[in-house]
Amino acid sequence: MLSTLPSPTVPYSAAWRLPHLNSFVVLTKKPSSRHLARRRSIASSTCSTASNSSDDESDASDLESEDCCMAYESYAAVAKRSSQPASLRWSDLQRSQNATDMSELLAALRLKRRHTRDGEALELAALELCFEFLTLEELQVATQVCAAFHDVISCSEMLLTGLYSRQWLAQMLPETYLSLPYSDQLALCAARRPDASYELSTRSAVTRLPDGKYQVVNNSMLRNFDKGAVDSIRGVKPLPVLSCARALHKCISYYEVSLKGCGSVGLASLSDATTRNAYGFGSGEHVGWKGVSYGYHGNDGDFVLNDGAKPYGGEWAAFGPSWGRATAQSENQEEDAPKFTVGCGLDAFKHQVFFTLNGELLGAVPATVLPGDYAAAVSLHAFGDEVVINAGAAPFLFDIEGFCASP
Repeated sequence: MLSTLPSPTVPYSAAWRLPHLNSFVVLTKKPSSRHLARRRSIASSTCSTASNSSDDESDASDLESEDCCMAYESYAAVAKRSSQPASLRWSDLQRSQNATDMSELLAALRLKRRHTRDGEALELAALELCFEFLTLEELQVATQVCAAFHDVISCSEMLLTGLYSRQWLAQMLPETYLSLPYSDQLALCAARRPDASYELSTRSAVTRLPDGKYQVVNNSMLRNFDKGAVDSIRGVKPLPVLSCARALHKCISYYEVSLKGCGSVGLASLSDATTRNAYGFGSGEHVGWKGVSYGYHGNDGDFVLNDGAKPYGGEWAAFGPSWGRATAQSENQEEDAPKFTVGCGLDAFKHQVFFTLNGELLGAVPATVLPGDYAAAVSLHAFGDEVVINAGAAPFLFDIEGFCASP
């Protein structure tokens, strides 16, 4: 018997799902004719009021024999995770028969057997397994083929969430997303694309990398170096709301930068004309110094804000660890310097800015963000410094999906 877990017709429980598997199959050896006849004889002589526990024990004894049960990860999950396309063998899909893993599989399978004795749920589960090979666009087309296809896809807790996880995460999504209605799961997948662009305003050299990120090098000579070598980078448009936040009906934006040099990372208002001119092409200001802006500075770990009414330089407050190389780069120093990943997010409903460092949440800043549209803003401190900006076209280091799912 071929079984997929979980089934669209079986209520979901977090205990049934192994966190390191997107989907899997269990192959169960078919009992012999003699064994089936003996079971029918036992069933016919059993009192009709027998408890469900005896049925579970019978199922367990069938499954726990040494040669009747083997767990495999799905072909689609393994093929999409592999960096190079290659022919896959059964041994590549087979999971090690770990006692803990198998106990979870068997427990779920016993429960599912109650729902598949008439054969109807098994057919739907087989369709769900086949649909795992489809892309988002193909799944949307499949919902229009017939009512049965529509029901399997729209009722599945794993098809769309699994599709998102394979592309954007190294783990499964939190349980909150699995219980979302089909329309919200569709928004989760459709609103985030690897080819999404985020135009930047800066005089530094910008290169779009194959993974969708932007590499920016502070190398422009169009400046007066008497005022220093700081160069500003600002998004042309507002930072987009995350698809995982849209699915949960929240308004959270987030981006990450990776760099070795020192600088400032944060948000700059696009609703204020003065701020738009203060950052971006031709600017040598750090985030938080001018206009309506909020920045996390690497040289001292301070948070700097300016509401547009404060004097030049903004208001400073101790916030988090320092990061980045504080001096201009040298050839030997550049190779040894550690790389830092700084993330900045905006919760528009709560009027909060939060920061992350190397994938860990630092928390929200002690300030209430003014209403308006905000763009990503980064300032590189030294000439020759470079930064890689990820506005969502590639997976984030920080678990932003888990953050959005939190209260």
